[in-house]
Amino acid sequence: MYTALSIFLPTWPTDLVARKLRRQCTESEPPPILVERRVGQRRIVAAACAQCRFRGARPGMALAEAEELLAPSHAHTVLADPAGDAAALRALAIWMRRFCPLVELDSPDGLRLDIRGCGHLFGGDALLLENLREDLRRIRVAAVVVAAATFAKAWGIARFGGSDFDRTQCDELPIAALGLDGGVEEACDEVAIETVAQLKAIPRIELAARFGDAVLTRLDAWSGAEPELPIDGRAPEDRIRAEQVFDGPVRDLETVQLVVWQLAGEIAESLAARQRGAEQLDLHLGRVDRPDWNWSFRMTRASHDVAHFRTVLRDRVDRVDVASGVETVSVCVTRNAVLSPRQRTAWIKRDPNRVGRARAALEDLLRTRCGRDRVLTRCLVDTHVPECADGFQEKTAATSGSTVDASSLRADEVDRPTRIVLPRRIEVRLPCAETAGWVRGNRLRWWVIEAVGPERLETPWWIPGRDWQSRDYWRLLRDDGQWLWVYRCDGRWFLQGAWL
Repeated sequence: MYTALSIFLPTWPTDLVARKLRRQCTESEPPPILVERRVGQRRIVAAACAQCRFRGARPGMALAEAEELLAPSHAHTVLADPAGDAAALRALAIWMRRFCPLVELDSPDGLRLDIRGCGHLFGGDALLLENLREDLRRIRVAAVVVAAATFAKAWGIARFGGSDFDRTQCDELPIAALGLDGGVEEACDEVAIETVAQLKAIPRIELAARFGDAVLTRLDAWSGAEPELPIDGRAPEDRIRAEQVFDGPVRDLETVQLVVWQLAGEIAESLAARQRGAEQLDLHLGRVDRPDWNWSFRMTRASHDVAHFRTVLRDRVDRVDVASGVETVSVCVTRNAVLSPRQRTAWIKRDPNRVGRARAALEDLLRTRCGRDRVLTRCLVDTHVPECADGFQEKTAATSGSTVDASSLRADEVDRPTRIVLPRRIEVRLPCAETAGWVRGNRLRWWVIEAVGPERLETPWWIPGRDWQSRDYWRLLRDDGQWLWVYRCDGRWFLQGAWL
């Protein structure tokens, strides 16, 4: 069974408008819908619903001409909203994850799904496709759902063949089904090449010499000879991007810096609205006569603080050579994490997370200037193995999930010594009702007047290759008032730490 699935949404903008109209009024069927875009003083049809297309209205024609074709019916006309359509498409992609985990945007009017290994959950691949089409019909979204051997072929059939197209006749589709550049299609039209079969009949050497290697790449993706890029399994909202394209090359470093600060602010607002924080920032500068400048940075702590972003980016942007001119600037969040919501109240004068955010910003600044490997952070690790619970490490957002902020630990939750050392061999006699106990080791002897325990720590089975035996921990109170933390393992006693 085919595993590459392509969903084509031919009337996506008008479907969104129709759904909005159904929510606002009680009419079962909305009027004909036209979406317009304005180019100067011209009003052009950007999208048309199925009713409008049946009467001859097509995208690209003048709005007045389309309204004449629809007369005497009154068409509902709205302005195009590309950003809203893209956000709705991302929401639809997340909704599609109920059918398979690998869903990717095929902007501006489609989705790609990898349904490999998911058919048995629905009783077979055929039932999976049937359920998918039925759910799209239920939410009133017009869609063409096609499964094929490759994503390139599924994309072409969905847009130029249809759901009921015979898969054995794929090569009879027009060359536009390959998704080639418009200039290549015009060049093929000049020599009377109309179908994929005619293009495949030409020797590959002649194809590369006349049309370039892009044609060979698409033909190999069509047939499956060239592996296609895998679908990113992360949720579509995991990548948040802000971009600025200049009218011409900009050679002023201060202008580039101001644009970077503005884009960082947009990223911070988008993250704050989602209650998420950036774990990795990517900065891209498209230069004219020199290679594009790219820089990626892993944050110490997931954050959506714009001041934190500017602290990280400022030092790197100052070093960029913009003498050749910069045409595009983009800031992208390639990794992010959910942040716990914080409630603002008038009774708390000090933000409990302010110190943590300031420390993370300082660490990122030092790592930017001094190097990633030269800045280490002493932190607590979320593990019950005492000798592994404290130490220096390179703390990034990817590893911060396994660390614990010491300020968030309470004594009634975690009762551990203030100082933990590597286990030292000692001799112990626990106190009883008649006599006191003692601790002996390394020519030292302490009297023990009270013992609390035992506390069993079992083998950490998730750590491969670690030689570990179960330990019974005791807290011993010395006669001078200090508490010791010792354990017994295999009949022997060891000192692990103390409360100072």
